[in-house]
Amino acid sequence: RGSAAGFMTAILTGDRGKVSEEAYAALSEAGLSHILAVSGMHCSFFMAVVGFLVQNRRLQALLGIPLLGFYAALTGGSPSVLRACVMLSLPMIAVLVQRENDGPTSLLAALFLILLANPFAAASVSLQLSFAAMAGILWLAPRLYKGLAGGEQRGKVFRFAASTFSASMGAMVFTVPLVAYYFGNLVLIAPLSSFLCLWAATWA
Repeated sequence: RGSAAGFMTAILTGDRGKVSEEAYAALSEAGLSHILAVSGMHCSFFMAVVGFLVQNRRLQALLGIPLLGFYAALTGGSPSVLRACVMLSLPMIAVLVQRENDGPTSLLAALFLILLANPFAAASVSLQLSFAAMAGILWLAPRLYKGLAGGEQRGKVFRFAASTFSASMGAMVFTVPLVAYYFGNLVLIAPLSSFLCLWAATWA
């Protein structure tokens, strides 16, 4: 029960204080420690709840932007959560000003704002990994998914599996060299681990 409580606290808020060293080491060896870092997945689910409760898109934006700021403060304002909050806020701002949204532009805008507030954040390993993962997802995941899933004739389960695998590979394409450089290890099983476990982390 204690381990489960510590895991849920970590996956919701990023606070790993109650996760045992053994559990965290096991996640690291499996290439799954990233699920405990508050990131786009967490913020997206938070905004999905707002979208479920509020149907009007402009009202969603007016409520969602300050709520994202609150969530970023609640979870400690790490580079990954700041990046996610900025990237999710920009589409909502686009709705308010009636402009189109673009993923790469949002990513670069998030990086610009973070470095504008603290230029030394460029040296943060967490920032580098977060932005590298998102850049890989934006660049590789759609291409890989299109090649794997094909058209609508594929079943929902297959398309879900293709989407999960594509996102995992996209997140890894630029982060693997950084992890090898900074931490001196290369977890080759990470794509399989993510494919098998990310859906469970998502439901959790």
